Amino acid sequence: MKQFAVVLVLMFIGFQANAQHPYSITRAFGTDLFPQYFYAMDTDGTLTSFTIDAPDFIGFYGSDYDQPRDRVVLIARETGGARLISIDPSLAPGSMVTLRSGLDANAQRAHVDPDTGRIYWWQNDEILSVSSDGTGALVVEADSVPEPTDMDIDAGRGFYAIVSSSELMIGNLDGAGSASPLLIPQQIPGASQTGVGLDPVTGDIYWTEIDDAGGLVGIATAVYRVPHDNPLAAAQRMLGSEDHILGLVPVYQDVAVIGNQVAAASMTGIFQGQTLTILNTTTDQIVANITPAVTADLSIAFDVDPIVQQPVGGIVDQGGTGVLEVIPSDAQSTYQWYRDGIPVAEDGRVSGVTTNKLSITDAHLSDTDSYSCSVTTSEGEQQISDDVIFAVRGTQGQDCTADLNGDGVLNFFDVSAFIAAFNAGCP
Repeated sequence: MKQFAVVLVLMFIGFQANAQHPYSITRAFGTDLFPQYFYAMDTDGTLTSFTIDAPDFIGFYGSDYDQPRDRVVLIARETGGARLISIDPSLAPGSMVTLRSGLDANAQRAHVDPDTGRIYWWQNDEILSVSSDGTGALVVEADSVPEPTDMDIDAGRGFYAIVSSSELMIGNLDGAGSASPLLIPQQIPGASQTGVGLDPVTGDIYWTEIDDAGGLVGIATAVYRVPHDNPLAAAQRMLGSEDHILGLVPVYQDVAVIGNQVAAASMTGIFQGQTLTILNTTTDQIVANITPAVTADLSIAFDVDPIVQQPVGGIVDQGGTGVLEVIPSDAQSTYQWYRDGIPVAEDGRVSGVTTNKLSITDAHLSDTDSYSCSVTTSEGEQQISDDVIFAVRGTQGQDCTADLNGDGVLNFFDVSAFIAAFNAGCP
């Protein structure tokens, strides 16, 4: 009966993607109002600071956490120029490495592409790039980006910059300039767009807005989101309010995001403190409000479960083929598929039992069962996936126990028949 009821539900879902993002923000990086200091803050509130002890050091003007390489990339301005440096995320002074010297004195807004490791920054209306070790500088965008107050990079989709006109600009990284970059208008009339962040999983675009022209009426400030494939769609407000609010309210300065975790840096007055707010968009609940915090150039470190996307069950016809797939966070992971808790063995019809895709061909009715996959990362972290049902439906003309009303089709009317029978006390 348990298997039968699950098959009825699975009629409606079939084999399809079920995106899940089990990410958890663990640290936030950024600068304070005083650019001479750079901060790392754990989500338990532990704060660590870093600065350079040199007479010509002016301050940090751009930073990003390079998650795959476990380092922070910074632009350190000096008298007459700037350097591109990296440091260990512990902010240990001895871990500083100069990746490239001789940057322009107005260089700012360093960002790392996590896939390639290339580092991007802005100077003199251009976006420049070097490889992960600081070699091979290229101009990837020329003469179309006024001095940004914030910038983020998606190497596959382009640059996203808050320009001096307080508008969010999107353009191509084509090496020859962008014709007519796309501008995303403010959602709060008269507001300034102050920070931008991209979700590295979905590519969705987040930004912050502030309108402090309300005087005694107060401040309007919010965090917004639009999908990467339709940036001019109606924006979704994630945090804050579009109405001017009396009193001390969080004024959102910058945003960083991973999966369903949104981190927003804010301040409430110059002397009232700075706060890091983490929002879970699945539950729409604030999971952390940490003070003191950082206010600018926000980037995040995060943990991710071994399984990024769970397998999804479904129904195939007898003799057909079905595939159960699990997506790992570590491409070097190892796998073992289980049927009702017992390791699946390969035969002429079943393959991929030690890969991320289990394939069953020439499906038999007896293949109907509960399946799961154990995923072990290259570092030894293990996770067992959700149990999902692989169901095989008999060919036309055969009796189908799930076809309760006998019309030869599995649909909602069979579910209704089951519920009616169950409520009658005759399952």
